[in-house]
Amino acid sequence: MAVKADGTLVTWAIKSSQSRTIIGLSNVVAVAAGREGLALTRDGRVFEIEPHSDLDQNSDKARQIIGLSNAVAIAAGNSRSLALRRDGSIAVVWGDNYPYFPSEPVHLTSVIGIAVGDNFCLALQNEAP
Repeated sequence: MAVKADGTLVTWAIKSSQSRTIIGLSNVVAVAAGREGLALTRDGRVFEIEPHSDLDQNSDKARQIIGLSNAVAIAAGNSRSLALRRDGSIAVVWGDNYPYFPSEPVHLTSVIGIAVGDNFCLALQNEAP
């Protein structure tokens, strides 16, 4: 996945050099790729981009993560994905917490950075509460 200068998102498959613009998705400011691909828009919405092994009619659509707003950063890994909200809280977007409802880690506030690895998540706090 790549964000173009005009805020649109482009995807392509490993086996193909053909690229596609994701229909109906604009104002993208960041992407993250793990088990699922994520896109963050300027207004703080987060969208899932379905993983694909080849470009077909079903692989060029984005689905908004319901219940998640005001995001300023996203991170995707193998077992879960995170979104950092403007207020410094974290939403665990999905992964091992199927069926994909955003949840929040308890007692984790003032977060200024996030990262996701293969089977772990990291959060950088501004200062201890």
